[in-house]
Amino acid sequence: MKITVLGSGSAYGVPMMFNTFGNASSCNPKNNRTRPSVFLETEDKCVLIDAGPELRLQICSA
Repeated sequence: MKITVLGSGSAYGVPMMFNTFGNASSCNPKNNRTRPSVFLETEDKCVLIDAGPELRLQICSA
């Protein structure tokens, strides 16, 4: 079984539209996190768990 984590942020993603970065710069791509989802693969099946609104961006970069 192969497990791919497609996001590592909170349920709101990072940065949050109603929050600030504090000392972190939003220009640095390492300071951006998409909402979490998981892709499971076996030899005969694939399962996507908890696909969020950023799924299109996560799949393209995976």
